[in-house]
Amino acid sequence: MKNIQNKQSQDINIIKKSIGLVLSFFLISTFFAITAEAGSYGQLVRSNKVSHEFKTGKISTAYSYYYTGWRGEPDAIIGIIEGTVLKSKLWKPFDPEKISIRTLIQQMFRRDSSNFYGAWIKDDRGEVLGIWFSDRDGAKIKMAGDKQIAYISPKTRSQTRFRSRNNN
Repeated sequence: MKNIQNKQSQDINIIKKSIGLVLSFFLISTFFAITAEAGSYGQLVRSNKVSHEFKTGKISTAYSYYYTGWRGEPDAIIGIIEGTVLKSKLWKPFDPEKISIRTLIQQMFRRDSSNFYGAWIKDDRGEVLGIWFSDRDGAKIKMAGDKQIAYISPKTRSQTRFRSRNNN
C-alpha cells in the first residue's frame, strides 16, 4: 500500500513540475512576444525650417521622396535621408525632377492650407531620418532596426478632425 502511495505522490510531483515548466515557458514566450511587438517607435518633431523648405519647393538631393494618398491630392509627402530604408508599401516613391514638390503641395492645398506643417522624422534615439509635410496631426512611426523604418502611418483625416474639434 505504501508503495502505491509513494508512486502516486511521485506522479503528482512530476505533474506539478511539468505544469510549472509549461506555465514558465508560456509566460516567458508571452513576455518576448509582447516586447517584440512593442519594438521601437520614432516621432515627428515640428519644424518651421522644414515647413519653409516644402512651401518654397526647395528640395535637397539628400532625400528620397515619397507621397501617400492620391497623386492628385496627396495626404503627406516625406523625404527619407540617404542610407535609411523605408520598408512600408504605403508610400509611393517619386522623382522631384519629374513631379515637382510644389505641384504636389498645391494639390494638397486644395484642402485648408492653414493646417499644413513640416517636421523632422526622428528614430527612437532622436536621430533625423527624414522630413515630413502634411496636414495630418501626426503619424505612427515603427522602426525595424538601425536606419530602417518599418512604416510611417499618418493619422486619418477623421482622427485629425476629431482632435482639432476637441482642442477648440
